[in-house]
Amino acid sequence: MWTIDSTRAGAFWGRGRAGPAGRAALSAGPAAALLLVAQISSVGLTDLVLPFVISFAAIAPWVFALKPRPLAFLAGATVVPVLALLIELEAQSAMGLLLGPTVVLLLVAPVTEELLKFGVAVPTGATYQTAAGAALGFAASENGIYYLAAWGGSTTTLLTLVVIRSITDPLVHTAATTLTVSSWRGPAAAFPAGILLHASWNALTLVLAEAPEGVALPLFGLAVVGLFVVLYLEHRWRATRRALVDRRTRSPVWEAFGA
Repeated sequence: MWTIDSTRAGAFWGRGRAGPAGRAALSAGPAAALLLVAQISSVGLTDLVLPFVISFAAIAPWVFALKPRPLAFLAGATVVPVLALLIELEAQSAMGLLLGPTVVLLLVAPVTEELLKFGVAVPTGATYQTAAGAALGFAASENGIYYLAAWGGSTTTLLTLVVIRSITDPLVHTAATTLTVSSWRGPAAAFPAGILLHASWNALTLVLAEAPEGVALPLFGLAVVGLFVVLYLEHRWRATRRALVDRRTRSPVWEAFGA
């Protein structure tokens, strides 16, 4: 079993009423977990694997509902988070601990992650299912990092992370990636709109971290409902449906792998 320094983690994200666990639960992007993961002193194989087992199991209802394409999901769960983590870590290092985390959260992470997910979802078909695959795969691996960071802490902290992030992370990533991927055959403005949606959620997490509990909880609830509405409308808008309906279009590169 490994431990983390929660005091330093709290200082890293600023001090608000939500506490370190609440801020970690609400944050988005792998960069938010970099410091926590770096503080792991020792970890056994079981303790390393189980958080990701929980993460992927918790994503199952989303997989059932959105039916992501397997290859897009696999690439979203492996290639995308590794590259995103490397890029965001480098950006944070270049900007320093004072400015880096905020810039990564608000700018680098939304742009990097949406570009990478777009790069997976389009070659595998550019449909609702491939967008969901890239988004849900990434969300599952990203959540696994958070659960890994909380594994040595209290059960309450871990459960908080699992409950909140199993709802918010797949929702944010799927809504944003559906927009960006729809730009391939639809309105070009959908691409920056997806990035803006992602960045807006990340900005909201900073606000919620410092807001009084009586303000943060209702605002968080409204934001989650809003994201569900956006995702629903993305499946109803005529322009989005024309762009993403499954026409069984396949990239010749990926077709051999069953994309």
